[in-house]
Amino acid sequence: MCQLLIISPKPTHPTVGGSRASFRRWVEAYRAAGIDFHIVFIRIDSGDEAAMARAWGADRCTFLPYRQPARPLLGRLWRRLLGTHRQPNHKPYHIDGWCGPELIQAIDTLARRLQPACVHLEYVYISRLLECFGPRVYKILNTHDIFAGRASLYLQHGVEPHWFFTTERQEAKGLNRADCIIAIQQQEAAYFQRLTKKPVFNIGTDVDCLSPRPPVTPAPVLAFIGSAYTPNEEALQSFCRDIWPRIRAELPDATLEIYGQVCEKADPTIPGIRLAGVVPDLAGAYNRAWLVICPLRFGTGLKRKCIEALGQGKALVTTAVGAEGLEDGRGQAFLCADDPAEFARLCLQVLRDPALRQQLEAAASAYVHAYNQKQQRRLQEVMARAGLLNPSAP
Repeated sequence: MCQLLIISPKPTHPTVGGSRASFRRWVEAYRAAGIDFHIVFIRIDSGDEAAMARAWGADRCTFLPYRQPARPLLGRLWRRLLGTHRQPNHKPYHIDGWCGPELIQAIDTLARRLQPACVHLEYVYISRLLECFGPRVYKILNTHDIFAGRASLYLQHGVEPHWFFTTERQEAKGLNRADCIIAIQQQEAAYFQRLTKKPVFNIGTDVDCLSPRPPVTPAPVLAFIGSAYTPNEEALQSFCRDIWPRIRAELPDATLEIYGQVCEKADPTIPGIRLAGVVPDLAGAYNRAWLVICPLRFGTGLKRKCIEALGQGKALVTTAVGAEGLEDGRGQAFLCADDPAEFARLCLQVLRDPALRQQLEAAASAYVHAYNQKQQRRLQEVMARAGLLNPSAP
């Protein structure tokens, strides 16, 4: 038996991308609370399983193979018809469309063997797995994202939908399988609460909080950090096209340093760009940066790259989309603009005015300190509801 079974289609290692980092912080929080847990990683995504075993203990990890189920026959025929006419297929998935019988059987076997008191499941598109556990098992669903309407959001920005997307009705079906819903930011919490009567908690996992320090580079450096995620790729391309030339025209010695898998979609011939790629530790990137940018134009969830930059005590310029979930810090802890000319103006203002940059850096650290305390209180409440902690625990 174990106190807590954690099931995820994302690994904790390597920690590339916001969703993996968020999941890893949840596991770290459970471990810090002294909770006996077991992790099940479903290989929908690739991961470093040896590193996971070292981090959490080989006896606390199970790695399951995954095969995506075929769509129903009628759906396959419809796809073939659309393909014949060279039309894209935007038919939403059923909520259980990615949850095949082999996976359900594997989790059912684990449920009987481990007999957990609580289950923490990542992502609504595998919520069918919660039905492998009886009514006495408390079920936590960490949503990470909204999947209804995802196709329309991508199409509005000229991007073909991919990954998983569904309807509100199907998403509600998945939510209702849990006893407790976790939303990563307030707008999404309100959306989920509209779909279900189950309690919804807004918990954006905490991040490291450091004191501001001056950049180590003599000339201005802007940093963009991103995984191989379509909104990141589109944001980088639009920034390089519409904003970066305006900045370089005013500050020709400025450099845009790009970190993460998003580098694979960057044009290395653009003047003033340095592609750093995936690095084992981003401390050096933050130490070099005068300013961190997050020019996202679409996407859902909490933009971890923003809260992480603030936690590093860095000045940040982002968009309204990048600021979602952090709106109470807008204009004080960070600056925000959607218009390319205004975005460039704010970047130039920060780069040219050391006093403004230092003011933003101090406000960023203070904001994240308060933010972390808020997330910890909410996390403690969820753990207490699940019976993982004594309600009076600090």
